[in-house]
Amino acid sequence: DSQKPQQTAWFAREAAFAKKHDKPLVIHCRKAYSDILEPLKEYGVPFLLHSCSCSREQVKPFLELGAYVSFSGTLTRTNAKKVLDLARFVPRDRVLFETDSPYIGTDKVRPPNVRPAQVMEVAEAYAEATGLTLEEAEKLTDKNAERFFVL
Repeated sequence: DSQKPQQTAWFAREAAFAKKHDKPLVIHCRKAYSDILEPLKEYGVPFLLHSCSCSREQVKPFLELGAYVSFSGTLTRTNAKKVLDLARFVPRDRVLFETDSPYIGTDKVRPPNVRPAQVMEVAEAYAEATGLTLEEAEKLTDKNAERFFVL
């Protein structure tokens, strides 16, 4: 893609800005995991991979840097085997839930009708995939969100 060098440079600027202002990054990455890894290493800022659907191998270097990983409605789909596998792989102290409403549907609600309330479907899917109760999954991600966003 002809825009890739420009996008990578802007991403590095954002990482530098986050570092300067002691703020975390929330990153939506699609097919550019290798491109964002170096700036994250260089600036050492806390970050979250938003609506993550990469593979175990792709997420490993990010986890080594302390990444948090957020799962969206994709996790609720029975055919989303790669994302379900990723949810089982990511350390529990780095997991967050989201809907990315209204853009990413769940098994029960399709875009553009997705609302933040559908985060419960994501929590239920995570609990089922990992053998936790819904209450355990909720408490887990509450603590993780407080730690990541320093609430």
